Amino acid sequence: MYKWARMYMRQDMTLLQFQRAIREGNWCLYLSSMEKLCTYFFAYNRLDYAQNIPEYLAHMHELETTEPDMWQEFVNGDFTINTSNAVPFTRIGIDQAMEHLNKATKGQGGITGITSYPATLFRFCLTAPELARLSTEAEHLIAASNSTTTMHHHCLSQAKVARQERAIAQLKTVLAPCKLFGPSDTIHMFKLMSKEIIAPNVQESIFSTEQVGKEAFRKFVEERVAGNGNLWAKMTKIKLLTWDAVAKDIKLKIGSEVMTLKATSSLFARLLVIARSSREIVDLEEVIGRHEFAYSNRALMNPEGSIHPTNDKSKVIQMLKDLVQTDRDPILEESTPATTDDGETSQTCLVVDGMAVVQELMAPLGSSQSSTTWKVFSNDHGKQ
Repeated sequence: MYKWARMYMRQDMTLLQFQRAIREGNWCLYLSSMEKLCTYFFAYNRLDYAQNIPEYLAHMHELETTEPDMWQEFVNGDFTINTSNAVPFTRIGIDQAMEHLNKATKGQGGITGITSYPATLFRFCLTAPELARLSTEAEHLIAASNSTTTMHHHCLSQAKVARQERAIAQLKTVLAPCKLFGPSDTIHMFKLMSKEIIAPNVQESIFSTEQVGKEAFRKFVEERVAGNGNLWAKMTKIKLLTWDAVAKDIKLKIGSEVMTLKATSSLFARLLVIARSSREIVDLEEVIGRHEFAYSNRALMNPEGSIHPTNDKSKVIQMLKDLVQTDRDPILEESTPATTDDGETSQTCLVVDGMAVVQELMAPLGSSQSSTTWKVFSNDHGKQ
């Protein structure tokens, strides 16, 4: 589990490095983190990103020799938009800045409703910058501009910091019993919440995710970016087994429908992990001795999990009618165990259908169903 945890942490660190590169305007970190992300694009079959980003990175690296002035502008951080000169770590991507601009122009008094009128739209585009300048000067005049606001990042507020600390504490509480970074009782990979054991072939596939992604990325660059291969040729997906591949699909045909189930043969291994876990206390002797290894109760449910229909109640009524003694002797006058021919005692019980009793109370006394039910549930005096 420690090996998987480290792999997961490397993936998260790559995402955080990419976010930091944009927020700080760090061009070199931006290129290197995006190159690392290509490994996961290929491994997780994000084919659109895997096919376009390697070419984009190649063109960006060429700018250092073909367009040194533009390269220097990017190094200075001009590949992002600075939303605040006073507060650091507030740069955003160009596409995100365009979305902010679209939201501002489509607000109250914006271009909404005038896009079908070219003259009106052209007049708005000419006057909007001047109106924005007048609005900014008015804010400075009444001291309502950025000079009165805080100079700290919004994520450094006390409320945000306290919320983050609570989230960290909750995460540590959940991960502590899993023993990801300490000695563990099992050498197998397992799901953190359900304690389900991961099969060896699935475990090897998960551990090879980064290596397979790197190899696919290297091969793509050699053949299509640096080589003579067609960049836009069809790409094939990498078939890696993930956490969802732990259970195999089982198809059962029920009437005219085909139901797909997921089953696994590692039930005993999961019980063993749960028994050794500090969160649950399981008596394996009781579980194995009294319960069958099945995913559903076979007495009440079908193999696919649906409940048996209760359409055999008439048979129960007939069985109860057969138990009625015609000589009006008490059936069970006292709670004395019955004795068989071999001299062994056995307990006798009577199952009463509550719905049948309710229907009997509501049914007319003269009906045949009413008399039959009263005959079945009558006492030794023979109430009809």
